[in-house]
Amino acid sequence: MRWMIQEYMVKKRIRSLSELSRETGIEYRTLLNHINDVGKFRVFEIAALDEVLGFDNEDLLKILREAK
Repeated sequence: MRWMIQEYMVKKRIRSLSELSRETGIEYRTLLNHINDVGKFRVFEIAALDEVLGFDNEDLLKILREAK
């Protein structure tokens, strides 16, 4: 999941996870923990990431499947 988020960050010119944290409203430490353990992501956090990063449908589905 981390690689996927990093790819989208590059596309959106977001330079760091701390910047992504500010853009999404997800606390930095929480974002790090949830990226390392995707199952901890809550639906509203995935929605916030999608709003900022603009996942394509296939990638969003992969994230949702991993987050079960």
